[in-house]
Amino acid sequence: MGKAYDREIFGLMFSGESSENPQEKALKAKLFRSLIDSDLTNTQKCYIIAYYKNNMKICEIAQLFNIAPSTVSRTINRAKKRLFRAMTGRELYYRYSKTRGLSDAENTD
Repeated sequence: MGKAYDREIFGLMFSGESSENPQEKALKAKLFRSLIDSDLTNTQKCYIIAYYKNNMKICEIAQLFNIAPSTVSRTINRAKKRLFRAMTGRELYYRYSKTRGLSDAENTD
């Protein structure tokens, strides 16, 4: 995963920007935000939000929290892996439920 791709994906998470219809964008943005809330530790949430939403650099986050930049980088990478694993699982379930004709009410986690 390159940084440009990461920023595109996490940009969707925070802003809902994409070429899809507005309802689909809103649904994906809501899903991403719920993944952050449910699948990440508080530290991971904090660093991910600082890095992607607030466009802070790794060294700026490290200075803010008085920790080594390598710790911030490692924590962000672990958070990304966790989010992508969770997104993959939920996306597969979403696709499966659509092919089976399940309603949105039945799609809730």
